[in-house]
Amino acid sequence: MESGWFIPMPRSSKTVFNYLIIILLAAISCTGKDPMREQQVLPVELNDSAYLIVRLGDGYFSNIFRKVSSEEKRYSHSGIIYRGDESYKVYHIEANELTGKGIVKDEPLESFISHSREWALFAINAPNPIKLEIVRQARIFYESEIPFDLDFDLSSDDKLYCSELVAKSINNAFGEELITPGLHIAGHPFYGLDDIYMHDLFHCLYDSSE
Repeated sequence: MESGWFIPMPRSSKTVFNYLIIILLAAISCTGKDPMREQQVLPVELNDSAYLIVRLGDGYFSNIFRKVSSEEKRYSHSGIIYRGDESYKVYHIEANELTGKGIVKDEPLESFISHSREWALFAINAPNPIKLEIVRQARIFYESEIPFDLDFDLSSDDKLYCSELVAKSINNAFGEELITPGLHIAGHPFYGLDDIYMHDLFHCLYDSSE
């Protein structure tokens, strides 16, 4: 969710040129690969079907989205971890900082973590069939190529933002509104990240800040 806004373009040609140079340098610094980070060993052993992950990202708007939480303003993005054929992966959705566009992603866990300044991993306190159903619901959104929701409108599933993807995958799996939005933004109810991970359904397995 941390990259969910596009950046307005300045008007004068000189300013535009300087602006593009700054953006290019920022993009290089944000997307450059750090071999040590990509090869990191996870600090906890994973053996379950699904987990919740949250992070404070390294994107331009991470600190802005970090503040959009009901109580604990620590993280800017979230996703659902699932066990793939060979490794763990993450279903999540974010938008490009320049265009405001994006769709649900299926990303390797190590890659997701590599874009984090802080991150935390949560176990899901539910029977395994429910965990598998949470993953299945997230996969439906992924396979449907649902776009990022810049309107932050919960009234439909045609577009989603990051915490909405996670909350609706969970609620659909349980068949009830277990996770409820604790905020209102632009007149719309809004799922803060802490509305999810501070719920009794989860308990923290690892916090990178500790």
